Amino acid sequence: AVEAGFTSNILIIILGLSALGSFTTPSYLMGTAIRIIRFPIILMAGLWGGIGIMLAFCFFIIHLLRLE
Repeated sequence: AVEAGFTSNILIIILGLSALGSFTTPSYLMGTAIRIIRFPIILMAGLWGGIGIMLAFCFFIIHLLRLE
């Protein structure tokens, strides 16, 4: 898929890490939260590569800091 130009290397790496991460969660609710967060990060990685991943994590961290 990478050689054909359908996707980038970074997207394949992020998909693999997110798949592994979904099996390491200790509770069902935490696993559901990770699955919900995973899709926007994958979308950002597909659109903008490494910069998209950093932007998604920055938005996520800002959101967590604003929670009370």
